[in-house]
Amino acid sequence: MSPKQLLFCHCFAKNDFMNGKAAAIAAGYSERSAVNQASMMLRMPEIKAYVEDMKKQRNQLVTADATMVVNGYTAIATANPLDCLVLGSDGLWKGRSPDQLPKAVLPAIARIHIRTLKAKDGKEYQEFKYELHDKMAALLQLGRHLDVFGEDDPSKRPVNIAMFANVPSEQLEALNAQFKALMAPRGPVSEVGALIEGELSVAGEI
Repeated sequence: MSPKQLLFCHCFAKNDFMNGKAAAIAAGYSERSAVNQASMMLRMPEIKAYVEDMKKQRNQLVTADATMVVNGYTAIATANPLDCLVLGSDGLWKGRSPDQLPKAVLPAIARIHIRTLKAKDGKEYQEFKYELHDKMAALLQLGRHLDVFGEDDPSKRPVNIAMFANVPSEQLEALNAQFKALMAPRGPVSEVGALIEGELSVAGEI
């Protein structure tokens, strides 16, 4: 395969394997001969095999990304909040130390609060509090992906406009902003905060 033919293959992949003529022109073939050149090259065994291999690699990446998203939402939806707690010697529940958290609950944690306190005897100890991602939002996203709701998808239900007729516009705007914030798809934990005034916040959204 020549360098020019290799360039054609990558240009063809760049336009999602849809336009051979455009790929040929981008690779340096004349516009007049682009259609014939693309057709001829795509029939060549070496180029055909190379293009098919590129398609397989792309499909594997897409599948991996989709699987990662579904696994993330599944972990959030199935996480047990009690896994973040431990029963102390005093008979009271308290947050586990981060290094003692089960791996299964980690994707569900949106924020960690760590406070350093002093006991009556003057000894310092740490208190851990956890905020979890919205379990219902994760279930809703999974339900949409799996088409569980069908026509009953809550986001597709018609709204009775008349019921909002007497609501002030400012309140409607606030409600609309809250609804958009609730329904918007969110990403995995991505930012780690710093120790500020005794609290460490690990922030993220789904």
